[in-house]
Amino acid sequence: MNDGWLPDHMGILMNHFFSLMQVEVDRFQDTKRFLHDYYRGMEGKMPTEACQEFTRIPLLDIVNVEQSVDQSKSRRIPMVPRRPPSPEINITKQKSKAIQLKSNKDENSSESVIFNFGADEKLITDTWQTAVTAISNMVIAEIQSKEMEEEKERQQLEKKEQERQKPSQAAGGKGGGKDAKDAKKPPPKSPTKKKGATSPAPVVEATPIPLTPEELKKQELKLKMKQEYFSALEYEEQAAKSRLQLIKTKAFAFVEELVMKAEETYKYMEKWLGARFLAEMSSVDKLTEVARHHIECSTRIQYELILDETDFFINSDVKVIPDPIPPPRPPPVETSVNGTLTISQLSTLHKQFLQVAPKAIKALKQFKGKNIPPSKSEFSDAGKEKQCFEHQAKGNRQFLKTWLTKYPWLKYDSKRGVMFCALCRKHNVNLGENIQNFCSGTDIFRLEFINIHQSSEAHAWASCMEAASNATGDQASSEQMLKSMSKITLGRMENIFRTCHAIAKTGRPFTDLDWMCNLDDMKGVDIGSMFRNDKSARTFIHYIAEVERRTLKEKLEKCKFFSLISDGISDNAIKEAAVVYVRFAYEGKVHCQIVGVQSVDKSDASTVKNAIVKTLQINLQLNLSSQDWSRKLVGFGSDGTDVMVGENNGVAKLLKEIQPCVQSVHCFAHRLEQAYKGALKSIQLYTTLSGLLQNIYYFYHNSPLNKSSLKSTYETLKLRPAIPSRIGGTRWLPRLQTALQILLKGYPAILLHMSKMQGDPRASNHQKIKGFLKLLLKMEVVKFSHFLLDIINVLNILSRVTQDRNSSIADIFATMQSTLETLHMYKTRSGPKERLVEAVTHFHGHQLVGNGNILPLRTKLLSNLVKRLHDCFCDASQDVLKATTIGSFKLWPDKIKQEFGEREVSILTKHYEAVLEGANVKVDVVDTEWSMLKLELYDRFQNIRSLTWDSVNSDYSHKYPNILMLVDLILTLPASSAEAERGFSQMKLTMMQLHTKGISESLISNKIFIDILLDLITLNLGTNNLPDVWMRLTVSDLQNLASTLTMNSELIDWRRFLLTAAQPWPVPSVIQLLKTLHSFKTLDEAGSGFVTQEYYNQVGLWFEGNEELKMPENPTDPLPFNRLEHLIMFFFILFADTRKSPPQLDYTKMLLYFASHPDAVEGVYRALSIATGTYIHRRKEVTPPHMSLSHTDMLIKEEPLVEKEEILYCTDEGRISMAALLKVFQHEGSKAGDNHRFSGQQKAGNYNKHFIKIYKELGSEDLKPISVTVLLKHPFIQDLINNYQEYKLPDIKVILQRDEQTQSTDGEIYKDIKI
Repeated sequence: MNDGWLPDHMGILMNHFFSLMQVEVDRFQDTKRFLHDYYRGMEGKMPTEACQEFTRIPLLDIVNVEQSVDQSKSRRIPMVPRRPPSPEINITKQKSKAIQLKSNKDENSSESVIFNFGADEKLITDTWQTAVTAISNMVIAEIQSKEMEEEKERQQLEKKEQERQKPSQAAGGKGGGKDAKDAKKPPPKSPTKKKGATSPAPVVEATPIPLTPEELKKQELKLKMKQEYFSALEYEEQAAKSRLQLIKTKAFAFVEELVMKAEETYKYMEKWLGARFLAEMSSVDKLTEVARHHIECSTRIQYELILDETDFFINSDVKVIPDPIPPPRPPPVETSVNGTLTISQLSTLHKQFLQVAPKAIKALKQFKGKNIPPSKSEFSDAGKEKQCFEHQAKGNRQFLKTWLTKYPWLKYDSKRGVMFCALCRKHNVNLGENIQNFCSGTDIFRLEFINIHQSSEAHAWASCMEAASNATGDQASSEQMLKSMSKITLGRMENIFRTCHAIAKTGRPFTDLDWMCNLDDMKGVDIGSMFRNDKSARTFIHYIAEVERRTLKEKLEKCKFFSLISDGISDNAIKEAAVVYVRFAYEGKVHCQIVGVQSVDKSDASTVKNAIVKTLQINLQLNLSSQDWSRKLVGFGSDGTDVMVGENNGVAKLLKEIQPCVQSVHCFAHRLEQAYKGALKSIQLYTTLSGLLQNIYYFYHNSPLNKSSLKSTYETLKLRPAIPSRIGGTRWLPRLQTALQILLKGYPAILLHMSKMQGDPRASNHQKIKGFLKLLLKMEVVKFSHFLLDIINVLNILSRVTQDRNSSIADIFATMQSTLETLHMYKTRSGPKERLVEAVTHFHGHQLVGNGNILPLRTKLLSNLVKRLHDCFCDASQDVLKATTIGSFKLWPDKIKQEFGEREVSILTKHYEAVLEGANVKVDVVDTEWSMLKLELYDRFQNIRSLTWDSVNSDYSHKYPNILMLVDLILTLPASSAEAERGFSQMKLTMMQLHTKGISESLISNKIFIDILLDLITLNLGTNNLPDVWMRLTVSDLQNLASTLTMNSELIDWRRFLLTAAQPWPVPSVIQLLKTLHSFKTLDEAGSGFVTQEYYNQVGLWFEGNEELKMPENPTDPLPFNRLEHLIMFFFILFADTRKSPPQLDYTKMLLYFASHPDAVEGVYRALSIATGTYIHRRKEVTPPHMSLSHTDMLIKEEPLVEKEEILYCTDEGRISMAALLKVFQHEGSKAGDNHRFSGQQKAGNYNKHFIKIYKELGSEDLKPISVTVLLKHPFIQDLINNYQEYKLPDIKVILQRDEQTQSTDGEIYKDIKI
């Protein structure tokens, strides 16, 4: 209130009253004007002009801002200051006393209010007086104005009368009479004239004007109106003054009341302030008392002290500690709604499909280097003629026959008069030279051109091709060709050959040659400018393979025995195929090499056997049925399936028909796996432990946040981080061993991390973590994990030996014996790992629950495992296989035994007598050589078990050739098909490339598709790869889903599936697709058809991210997930080619995917619009009489009409090229096959011949673009469009909804049964 609240409101109140006074003044002014105009009109006079100057009552200036004189004058309403500028002026004695009183009192005292009361009263009075005076002045002014106007009128009448009487006086003499006398009388004095009123100007007496009775009557009427007018003015004046008096009285009353209330308020406030001051001081005293107590006691203030105005209290809920840094807002988390796949789940599926999808086959580039001159086709005919003319003018010289002797590759065509290179022409190595073209021939006979061609890389390449292909030719001629190359060219060829050999050995794609050559350039390795593309890599590797095959055949011809190893695969994505290896030993050294891969029509024994024979025939020119090769065949190794080793009709049985001595060996690695899985099949604790390991792996593998938190826990405990690994797969034993080791070593970190997550209220998987902790703290699980690790460590050693390519049957049998002995020992005593937890109740400081009694379980497991190992290795008890143990020095006794090996040698020589005799082995002396060799080895070497057969061969092959030949036969027998297993993945990739050359990388078989989804559904614990609705899908549902996505072949376009599964997203119209295409083409200035992610982000799609996302009020809540924005980025990842750096997107291909429509025909029209860049309308079809209305609506469904300005580049009046047509009908899935009436006339997806024929039929002989309207009328195109199904957008929601209905029905049935 001391800030001027009361004076300001007092001023506002007074201004309100002043405004009321102004209203009364304005009202009086308007009334006066109205009366003036009214009576003037009664007199028949025109109203006078209104006066623009109005009387304004000044208002109080509350703001008190100093303003200039001009600004004050420019105001319409005058302002007076709230307080007078000088207190000495116009101040009464009472005011002076009030001022003196205020100076002695506090500013908050009520007496200070009196300061302005007298001044305010005077201001009201002065303002009232101003208003009253203004009204009186207006009345006086109006009366004077009226009298002056009448005086002027009277003078004018007198003047006119005088002018009229002058002629009459001159003519008629005296006039006079009463009328004249009356006219001379002055006008009567106005009755309203007041004392003190200003007298009007003296009027010169004039001669009275005689008036007619009518004029006298008018004059009386006019006088009455004047009197009435003045009376009305006086009445209104009195009424206005009375109202002003009333306003003044009310103003005094309100001001006085306000002042009184202000005085009371000040009194109350002083009283309240005093009480509040005392209360605040009391709280401060309490605060100081608490602080003094802690200071005297030397104790810390633990809880928050709060002094809130008059209140003081100690908040025991808050300790006086620094506030922790607020946690960062968690990242947005997307949740699945109504079975919709989240972006994370879509990305997971995308990665899964990429791992199994075949890579796209790039178009073969033209065989030329980077700096090769342009080809012939790039020159016009006129240019050719000009060049030929110039060279003919110079003279071509003559061809010298001595050049034929000097250059063996050079040939001369006397008929045409040209010379050419025979090697380049034979192998079609054409660099495209225009004049000196040694492939097609040149007539420029100059020695320098011949030398240039001889040192060129093209000629070097042709020479290498000739040397590689000349298997039986003149070796000296090939060497001469290679020597004729320059050292630089030969060095370049050698470098490229080594690079290509590395690509083949590592199984890398041929396209790696390009970047590897660029890397060689950066390292300064000279590789030249040619042969840097994938086609060159294919050719180089082809000849490398030819050389390797010839080398392998030479080795087989040199050795005396060999065995075959075969394995096969069966997959719907590729044809069934068989891989063939050969194993042989030469002079004690074992070799195992691949022969080749051969596809088979069906997986029966006869077909597989014929495939093996065919592979040997094609790749090695080896006829297995011939006597020279059949007598060398001693063994056959396989995976043990019925097709391979069936007793009645297996491949082994068929091979024995060729060579009866063939020994069939079931792969020991497969036997070990069967024994292990069979022994653990009935152990429930093993199933529980395996599930726990698998789920813990997915728990951390699928969550980067969990993985990062676990690493932090490892660092806190000062342990080496080890993330849980997966189990299963081809390397099942090593993976299980690693997973157990990580679990047991990282047990404290894993348990601590899960315990923290269980106590975190923000974690969403409490139930899952609870289940993990329950199993991890079970004593039975901990002890069984240690026991199982002991078993795995033993079996892993046996597994490594069985998979070693140099291991023989004897080596495996020796390791098998030690494995069985170790397992027998574990029956009576614990293993090294199990002994660590034999009698513990705590593990890594954690209390274990349960009795931990696994003795019956371990006894059962060991017995089952030993028994199954004996059963699976029963072949080792056969005489022949058991006799092969002499081939392993590890099984030889430490000291010589005379009878050692004699029986085994006798068994082997008897069984393989025919084979040994065919190898020129003297069977009769084998026993003797064995005894003598054994004696010499024991006499010469103290550690007999460290010997190797290749070292023995180098020393004794000349003395004991027959027994060493028998040892080679023993080493030749295959112990496993592990080598074939190693080539399995490479074989699968090779066969897939052979079968899917024309199939896009977007296509996979429906079986692979079902397997991927089935794995994600069955291995769902610890993962969030699919929504709950998808997790309930059965195999039948997945098959229905695959059939929905499979149109006309056994292949599925997985990109189209992900596009469908990503719904809902805004479905584009044709106009939106074309606008997006136009935007991409605008940025793609080079016209490559590809854009990078940067340009993709600039263009975007036809929709944007959600802009109206509600921000959560709680800062700890995650931000809302912008699904549409993430979908835009996912679509780039889905359709971009990530093999390029940076990844590039074929935007036309992507938009063709988005052209898909529930109506397949509509989808084709949308795709045609995109391929041509024009809006191709779908013509409405006439409804046949028998067709239903719904079907008609489906047929004539079209895009909504668009405005003309929106389709400036969208019109179907354009033309379409054959390339654009092929782009539509060879898009991804269409390459797999189609179903229309012409499909039987061509290969699947190959429409080139038909389209060429159609273009020619429609008048485009040179295949130039034709009218879209004309093309769409062709019967082939119409039938193709009506039956083409690749652009039909499948509806997978139907299957999900059907499954939900089935689940709900099952639930109701179950509920009824339960009731």
